[in-house]
Amino acid sequence: MIKYFFIALFLFLNSFLFSQTDSSKLKIEASLGGNATIGNFGSQALILRNNLEWNFRKIELSWSPKFQISQISTNGIYKLREREIYSTFSLTGRNKNWKLLFFNEIEHTYLRKIDLRTSLGLGFGKKLIKNKEIELDISEVLLPEFTISQFGRQYDNLALRSSTRLKFVWTKNIFKFSSITLFQPSLLTYKNGGQFIEFKDNINLRNVNNIEINPMKWVSFGVGNEIIYQSYPNYVDPLVKPIDWIFFFSIKYKN
Repeated sequence: MIKYFFIALFLFLNSFLFSQTDSSKLKIEASLGGNATIGNFGSQALILRNNLEWNFRKIELSWSPKFQISQISTNGIYKLREREIYSTFSLTGRNKNWKLLFFNEIEHTYLRKIDLRTSLGLGFGKKLIKNKEIELDISEVLLPEFTISQFGRQYDNLALRSSTRLKFVWTKNIFKFSSITLFQPSLLTYKNGGQFIEFKDNINLRNVNNIEINPMKWVSFGVGNEIIYQSYPNYVDPLVKPIDWIFFFSIKYKN
């Protein structure tokens, strides 16, 4: 676990140093968080999130990678519980409150037995509210997707997924609340071997809520939770629960 901590710390500091370059068009946020328990069993978790945005006139590039590692121990012996790499990338063209976007999503998760899930699609969005305190926008993208399962090649699949993203931000003085929801039902799923999967057996939902206090312009402290629901791993193996709840504390640097 210690080596993962130093890897995450290095990436966090690298984001800090990189952001010192003089560029008003580049916005960087890097947060480092985690939790630990002791008692009947022990657990350790480390979460690193980054958000990089680059704006040029009406074009915006956005990349949001996340790395999470957690271990659990019984009788002092630690075993890997989760290793997740999750990333979203978007290229957006804006016209007033409307936007056209290309969207890419990449995921690897040890816990939910996904070696690789990746998609690339096109869609549109609209900013519904934008003022000093509240920001609310929604987007809809159609995503062809490919999944490689850890359960075996017979459970790999091709899918056509609808992706709806809702983002809400409320800011008041030094307080900030943000909520991002990504709802992604599969409209069509073709499993390796020639079988089509029912709608209910390949639904993804990811919701991240965060409360932050910003005592200084460049740093904030937060507490939040993340809800991840994926029905396909549960369809393949009922022992894999479809939903995970993650609670975390974090410190975030902003340029």
